[in-house]
Amino acid sequence: MAAFSLSFAVSYAPLSYGVSHQTEVPLVEGKGLAKGPLLFINLGLTFIGHNQEDMKEGLLQYIDPDNRDDYNNGMFATENVVKEIKRRLKEYTPLTFLYHLYYKQSLTVAEGNLGWLYRSVENEKTPYISPLYQATKDNVFAQFVRDFFLNTDKGSYVYYSLLKQAVWIVMALGLVFSLWKYRPNDHLNFLILAVFGGLLFLQIFEGGKTRYLIQFLPQILILSAVGLTQYPQALGKFRFWSGKKRSERSC
Repeated sequence: MAAFSLSFAVSYAPLSYGVSHQTEVPLVEGKGLAKGPLLFINLGLTFIGHNQEDMKEGLLQYIDPDNRDDYNNGMFATENVVKEIKRRLKEYTPLTFLYHLYYKQSLTVAEGNLGWLYRSVENEKTPYISPLYQATKDNVFAQFVRDFFLNTDKGSYVYYSLLKQAVWIVMALGLVFSLWKYRPNDHLNFLILAVFGGLLFLQIFEGGKTRYLIQFLPQILILSAVGLTQYPQALGKFRFWSGKKRSERSC
């Protein structure tokens, strides 16, 4: 425990000092700007699980119309968030809520590129562009990396995206194989529980984007690897079943 505390302090102290003394990005502070965990539960209750505009529109109804255009108008106050959560839950029927959960989960696990949305600098809406960009702006190799591996608005990015999607599908098959049947293995069940907990977390809080799975990738990758390496018989049975079905159809 002492070693962990020491290592955490050694890594956290310089980071905290750097953030508090940096002058590159202005940090706005003020009462009411903090967003608590309930806000992200409220955001998760939007139909797609991450609709920021829908969330803000819902919270603004509790703010005086004259103050709605103010930057810090208090809409993130806990009492407003609780009211909005209750309103959203009341508007759902059991059927529409199940569909919401299904659709949100499908968005969470669908994209092999993990929801990568980086675009070319000229198409970015962010007001801040790293000063280091000027040093590599006209570099041929850097531009190649940006076009093929980073900028999703470039046609050449599609090849890398398709490759990642194929890897993602194989990884998903590994998860299926690892869950093919119950096995009394504590290590395996611990990994399964960790992945299940991560998916459940994203169902309760903000979700609906594959990049939210990045924080759970270590567990997902290990569990998928276990499924692909230790249980190849599941794949063999699937191939045999598929081949048998095809032969029956041909007859």
